[in-house]
Amino acid sequence: MSDKYKWFKFDAESWLSGSIQFQPPEYQAVFMNIVSLYWKNKRPVTAKDVFVRYPRDKQMVTDALQSLAGACLINDCDGYYTIGFLSEQINENEVRSDKKRDAANARWGNDMQVHAGALHQDADKSKNKNEIRMRGEADGQNSPDLAAIDFFKDKSCYVPIEDQHWFINCFKRFTADFLIHCIDVSKKQRKSQGFKQRPCRSDLTDIMKEEKGKFSGGVFSEGDAS
Repeated sequence: MSDKYKWFKFDAESWLSGSIQFQPPEYQAVFMNIVSLYWKNKRPVTAKDVFVRYPRDKQMVTDALQSLAGACLINDCDGYYTIGFLSEQINENEVRSDKKRDAANARWGNDMQVHAGALHQDADKSKNKNEIRMRGEADGQNSPDLAAIDFFKDKSCYVPIEDQHWFINCFKRFTADFLIHCIDVSKKQRKSQGFKQRPCRSDLTDIMKEEKGKFSGGVFSEGDAS
């Protein structure tokens, strides 16, 4: 991550009075390691990442991850861990960078803006192809994973590279009607709170949990009744 995003916002009062204080001291230490790794690497943290820092306490780390996820202090998506408040800040930083880039493009005129936009689009495509290649998928243009990512982007969601795995799993697991419903709920909540950022993973994670029992239509895709 760029040095200008080396620091993140940390609310001392929330730490001292929040639910993290109900966790054992060693679990709190694991939490801070996950926070630091997630922000530094700008990608979800795995159990293996944490084991490296506790080579003699792997069972403690496993128990800590389960406890922290159960208390909703970290988000667990098939063994990939993220932190909600940091995802929000990453989203804000990305939006801020987009605005600065757009302002710079405007100063250079329409021709330069089109050129810069094309370069940015090519870079995004290259990143997506690299992600797909890492998963061992040969045909990127027809990949179901790209279809999943395009689905959320078409609904104005914020889908950074580090969260693509989570969005792809959601696309496979839930019905399109349920996902659209949750995205609409997120947009309404953000609008009522005065936020301009696009719906992101941290929003949808909480909303999906709340809306599963309320949604009148089908929630899970065929074959997934979990």
